[in-house]
Amino acid sequence: MGESVNVVSGDILTWDQIHLELAAAAGVREPMLCHRSSETIAEVLPGWRDVLVEDFRHSMFFDTGKLRSLVPGFTPAVSFAEGARELVAHHDKEPRLRSVDEDLNSAFDRLIEQTATRPK
Repeated sequence: MGESVNVVSGDILTWDQIHLELAAAAGVREPMLCHRSSETIAEVLPGWRDVLVEDFRHSMFFDTGKLRSLVPGFTPAVSFAEGARELVAHHDKEPRLRSVDEDLNSAFDRLIEQTATRPK
């Protein structure tokens, strides 16, 4: 009681790997990854600033040691890739979950355009 326990697959993935797995789950064969800094994204999406700077600037590893000590022999049944496929399938079955946020979509388009026009 009163303790936090990480219940995750134990997969260690980079941000690129996470996005590639999500794209594969959605059936995207050749996704375009667009790398932007947390600060640059926050310029376009100011409401995201805190979470970008505090949580997403660096990759994180969630330790499952406490879970394994509480539940000896525990092994995750679902990998990140499988969970991504299940998530996409759930959204595909539920039309209300498939709405497009036009403001967010437009912000992402602006970030992509900035990447395409910045000097190399």
